[in-house]
Amino acid sequence: MIVYHIGHFGALSKALLIHLTLHRNEKCAILIDTLLCNHETKNFIGGFTERAARFATIIPYSDDEFKDETGLESIKTHVQNFFSRILQEHGVDLKQAEKVYTMFDTFNAFGAYALMEHIPLTFVDAFGVLAKDRYRPRGPQWTYYDELLEEVGALGYGCKNENCSFLYRDSVAEGIGEGKIDFETLRMRLDGEAIGVLLDLYGFNPEGNGELCNLLVFSSGWIMANKKIDKQGYFYYYRLALDFFAQSGHKVLLKPHPNTGITQAEAEKYFGDALVIPSYFPSEFIPFLKGVQVDQVIATSLSGVPTGIYGCKYFTAFEIFTEEKIFKRLYFALQVEKFLQPQYKKFYHQGLHNRFAWAMQDGIFSKFRLHSVWSPLREFEQDSVTIIDNYLWNGPSDREKLIAALKKIDNNAVVIFLDAKDKGNYLFDEYKEGAVLIKTLYFAEQPCGEQGEKRIEKIHVFCKDPSVFERLRDFRYREYMQYTQKVYYSY
Repeated sequence: MIVYHIGHFGALSKALLIHLTLHRNEKCAILIDTLLCNHETKNFIGGFTERAARFATIIPYSDDEFKDETGLESIKTHVQNFFSRILQEHGVDLKQAEKVYTMFDTFNAFGAYALMEHIPLTFVDAFGVLAKDRYRPRGPQWTYYDELLEEVGALGYGCKNENCSFLYRDSVAEGIGEGKIDFETLRMRLDGEAIGVLLDLYGFNPEGNGELCNLLVFSSGWIMANKKIDKQGYFYYYRLALDFFAQSGHKVLLKPHPNTGITQAEAEKYFGDALVIPSYFPSEFIPFLKGVQVDQVIATSLSGVPTGIYGCKYFTAFEIFTEEKIFKRLYFALQVEKFLQPQYKKFYHQGLHNRFAWAMQDGIFSKFRLHSVWSPLREFEQDSVTIIDNYLWNGPSDREKLIAALKKIDNNAVVIFLDAKDKGNYLFDEYKEGAVLIKTLYFAEQPCGEQGEKRIEKIHVFCKDPSVFERLRDFRYREYMQYTQKVYYSY
């Protein structure tokens, strides 16, 4: 028998990849910690238990069992008694297991139990964090739980059992071996029968004609708690992301985080005719769905972007939660770039966050191909547009470099300042004559279909060629954003 411990629900897909590629003909037991699972996921585990019965024994439990302990010896006894009982109830003998895998985030009482019982473990780096010191005290309720995990090395580092082994994620590993594992390689090894088993186990395979889709991947609900926003506010940022990045005419797939469920009613209210992929369904298995074809991925975390569909365009932007103004001003700047085409054919950016730049390079942010690239600031080329937000991207010396480069311009190069902090620091004391070479463009954000406050954003265009400002007098921009239901326009 093979035993898999799932200390975070997201690792279930990794365990199934290992089992269906390496241990396909063997029976297994899967212990699933439901501490971080939402209601939808807990319901799924019940159905999963029945669907997997022919080859797997599923043992759900919760590490919530072990909080509020009063001492280290007390929790040791509790952990040993608890796991001994539930394993015995399900007929699982760890000492007879051929292999015991443990995959977790930071909670791993099962690992502590196995180590106290001198059971060799294979620690699997399911989340790319095993090599890091993930020990973080979780508060007074978990004081002795944390002490136990650290003492016995249940979080991987500091493990005192010399018979234990480690599998670290490595994209160049040929599947598994020599202390390395690559889940994408394992996924690619799955044959049609194994893929069918996976989809049956998860109980989700929508019918369709393979229509093109934008996949919107949601981050963990902790953002709501951390930013103190309600679900409506949380959805707003994803609706904004769709408005800015989504390929028009594509169906939208919503992939909630496993601990952040989205009902169909919420999907219809906030995202229109969207298909909700169950929160428990792994993102990396979305390419196996025959009814849809993902053309673009929009996410706020790289960890949520499905592996195996990187051939499509993708955009990650966690900063949209904190840098909404930069996103909007950058989007407006890109409309100016579009207006200046086809004469302007070279597009650069300076002092912008890399993730913003990825979208510009992939032609997603602006909904048209720009291929904007980052380049060291030396000079501004003929027929080029460069977007700058913060000129102090590498320290105070860049202020001097920027001013020197602006002074050297002897062509029609355009420089757009976003000035997202509204400090007006694009006007330099050291280059006062540059002030007359700047034109401010204003953009309004107006709620549609309801009374609401109009918001004004602005960007600043620098150029030494007067004909460019003459052309900009004809610049007109107006766009309705269907998801946030707002109209943006220049004036």
